[in-house]
Amino acid sequence: MLFSKYCEYLEELQNESGRLNMIETLNRMLSELELSDIKPAIYLSLGSFGPDYDKLVLGIKDKFLLTALSKLTGIPGSEIKSLYEKYGDVGDLAENLSTKIGVQTRVDDFFSDETVNRELSLSKVYESFSKLAKEGLSNNAKIEIIGDIDSNLSALEKKYYYRALVGKLRLGVKESTWIAALAKYNDEGDKEEIEYAYHMTSDIALVAETAISNGMEGVRALCHVHVGTPIHSMVAQRISSGEELRKWIQGEFAIENKYDGYRIQIHRTSNGIVTLWSRNQESYTNQFPDILEAVEKLFNKSVVLDGEVVAYDYENDKVQNFNILTQRSRKYGIEETVKQVPVRVFLFDILHIDGKDMIKHPYLTRREVLKKVIPENDIMVVSDIFRSSDPEDADLQLLNAKETNQEGIMIKDLSEEAIYEPGKRSFFWLKYKADYSNNLSDTFDLVIMGAKHGKGKRAGVFGTFLMGIYDRVQETYHTFCYLGSGFSEKDLEELTAELNDIRVEEKPADYDSVVVPDAWFFPHIILEVSAAEISDSPVHTVRDSDGKAYALRFPRYTGKRRTDKSVPDGVTTLDEVVEISKHFRIGSN
Repeated sequence: MLFSKYCEYLEELQNESGRLNMIETLNRMLSELELSDIKPAIYLSLGSFGPDYDKLVLGIKDKFLLTALSKLTGIPGSEIKSLYEKYGDVGDLAENLSTKIGVQTRVDDFFSDETVNRELSLSKVYESFSKLAKEGLSNNAKIEIIGDIDSNLSALEKKYYYRALVGKLRLGVKESTWIAALAKYNDEGDKEEIEYAYHMTSDIALVAETAISNGMEGVRALCHVHVGTPIHSMVAQRISSGEELRKWIQGEFAIENKYDGYRIQIHRTSNGIVTLWSRNQESYTNQFPDILEAVEKLFNKSVVLDGEVVAYDYENDKVQNFNILTQRSRKYGIEETVKQVPVRVFLFDILHIDGKDMIKHPYLTRREVLKKVIPENDIMVVSDIFRSSDPEDADLQLLNAKETNQEGIMIKDLSEEAIYEPGKRSFFWLKYKADYSNNLSDTFDLVIMGAKHGKGKRAGVFGTFLMGIYDRVQETYHTFCYLGSGFSEKDLEELTAELNDIRVEEKPADYDSVVVPDAWFFPHIILEVSAAEISDSPVHTVRDSDGKAYALRFPRYTGKRRTDKSVPDGVTTLDEVVEISKHFRIGSN
């Protein structure tokens, strides 16, 4: 496919008013794509350069592209900056500059006897991103690569090329949109099977390419654990009382501590290659060399394990605060940090062992295999469980967890049906945190949707943030509160710098908001927020089925950035908020 045609589809997607229209547009795009174009087309539409676990990192920011545009057009940097502030988007800036100055003709073209064909293929443009991702590339070399592509692009093509360079397509297209489009494109396609294949491979472009080349038979062949490639983790539903668990679990259940750390997925291939992955498919392999070494020493078989890594005080035999663990997220000085912040991994599931997938087996079967597989050691241990059939035991165990400074408890179904469900918020697992109980304030993982400029001591930074939750059914974000409490000056400075990189000119199409902040942002940064109570709201858009709107009263930033979670999966959902509001008013007696 020509890049020009692809950009016409992107423009159509940007102007679509509803999800069904988007799906129809993607469906038509699929019918015109060459097989070799499918991966580039999908990755770019998602603002990425590969699957989350193995994507190219360009490290290009808007500021750098302003310098590049100045050099490529000959327009002074000050004028470029002024125009950028007017448009607020580097793609819109590039498009308008192209319209203003016309098509640039390279000197070599004057001395060529051949007809110059300026139209580039989608694959050719995508290759330029691979070149830009090479390590050690100088800024001048990057500008030369960008310029070589730029000189062959129309105004519309430049708009999306420059947006792609900074990963901000702003189309509202998600993996779930592509899943729906693939199911529609492949008449026999089962949406659930396509979604399952995506959760098992963590690569929607691979699933699409397979579906188009090999049909649903090929898609089904992807539905297994690929050791070395992270699968999407199963996550738990939230409950607010022990009694509530009976809505989901009828018989016996297991209770284990909910550790306040980072979710970790551990892979060891049959030939000894070990990789560690976060919940949102980012590599932990370099971040936790001590865990890597332990796996290399302890195992001689192919295995995939699921667990939680925590900062651990071995001298006093206790889990340390989450904020201590965050020191291990540093990219530099890792060897010294390993000594300063020792860790332990509490393993609670096994997904694969020696060529055999375990995810379709019941929880108790998986746990028995896990206990047999893990040798006795200090750094990797199987989490303890308490078995019960009495919901009151959940409340008692929650109190015990609170007394030992744990985040809460996990309650797991022990029935034969309780399989591992990749990528799902499953009712086979329930999370019950101390924060959810009626006499304590709650915490929510909210995404920053917008912000207001600070005043007084906060002048020069964003001082108040518009926070939102996620509606999984409608695939939209809804405003829940304005947040201005709990931030240090350093917090605000760092957030302002990060947010300026993901700022968008207009409210995203998947945002449901009545209030209008000074700036809108691409949904990316998740903050943990506490509150005094949930109250009725005349302005925020978190609504139950009766249309009643809710907001957080006296929200406060806890100081905890949820870098271990990704958007939208890690964001508190509309269903969770509505369910909580039925049982208690947060902070009430």
